[in-house]
Parts: sequence; C-alpha cells; structure tokens
Amino acid sequence: MSKTAYSVTGGKVLRGQEQVAELNEGVLDFLPGKANYRAPVVAFLRKQGVEFEVSPALPEGTETPAEVNPQAVRDQGDPLPPPEEKPTPVAVVPALAPRTVKDVPASKVDPIKSKTYPDAPAMDPAAGDKTPAFVNWLYAHHPEDAAKRYANRIVSR
Repeated sequence: MSKTAYSVTGGKVLRGQEQVAELNEGVLDFLPGKANYRAPVVAFLRKQGVEFEVSPALPEGTETPAEVNPQAVRDQGDPLPPPEEKPTPVAVVPALAPRTVKDVPASKVDPIKSKTYPDAPAMDPAAGDKTPAFVNWLYAHHPEDAAKRYANRIVSR
C-alpha cells in the first residue's frame, strides 16, 4: 500500500498507515490537524459509494480565521474597506520630429505591375488586375506585358 492511498477500516479513515478521520454512524469527523485532508477523503469515500455527512465542527486545535486574524472576519453587512489607491503610471514619450519625404523609403513595386494603360477597360476593385475583362484585353493588346504580369499567377481567360 502506498503512503498516500486512502482506506477505511473499522470506522477509521486512513491515509497510508496514518489515521486522518473517523466515520461514525454516517458522520465524518476529522482528527485535530487533519482537516487539510478533507477534500481527498471526501472524494475517496464518494468514489467508494459510502454515504456520509461531513461534521460541520472543526476539530479541536484547528484555528478559525478569526483566531488567526480577528480583523479578517467582518460582520454580515459591514461595508468593504476602500481599495488601496495606486498611482497611475504615466508614460513619457519623447517628442518626435515630423517625417519628411526623404525619410520614407521608396516602395519596391514591380515596374510591369505599376504600368498603366489609358485605353484599358476598368478594373474591379475586388479583383484588381485579375479582372477578366482586363486580363483578356491585356493578352490581346500587350501579350509580352501580360506574360510577365501573370507569370506564376492563376487568372481566368
């Protein structure tokens, strides 16, 4: 048997060889200082199909939160204390000089794709240069440009 295996023998709930609680007439009472085993013991007994009720009283020697810190327990209806006020951090951003045209790098656009054709049919804004009317017109009037523009691209003709 492992050190952490739970078992019930003669009304004693054991964790390994150590007794942590007693089961008397359907009431589960934990030994002093063993209340921290409450969740695993309850889970074990439910898994075993044992019907019981957990004793509401804390074992002797167990401190309640009021005994540990009397201010931790407040009366029902007492207002909560105001939250601590923390200073809001302010981000300091150094002033930036305005950008000029020479600061903006030139975008690299393929010259064949930037080429315009004044007599070409209008392109659909959603399809762009893949608009079927434009594709057909470009292949008919400028086949070399069309071959370069649509190389490795799927277009409908």
